[in-house]
Amino acid sequence: MDIWMMDYLDRPEELISTIKTFTIDSAGLERLTAAGVNPLVELGIMPQSESSGGCPSWVYAILGILAVLAVGSMAYALAVRKR
Repeated sequence: MDIWMMDYLDRPEELISTIKTFTIDSAGLERLTAAGVNPLVELGIMPQSESSGGCPSWVYAILGILAVLAVGSMAYALAVRKR
């Protein structure tokens, strides 16, 4: 892919296009560069996600399974050690 794209080094306009133009004041720049801010959402290019932030629920399920496995492994190790 890189080799193919090298043919367009002098013609980037063939591969990219302007989505939206906007002006930013200093307060807007601070808001865009703040931690945890999605600049595409802030500029109105991408819709805000419906979740309230944080991790998806499946991540919590996997963490719960891993915690159960870790506790089970420790209990098994203690049982084997006591023999």
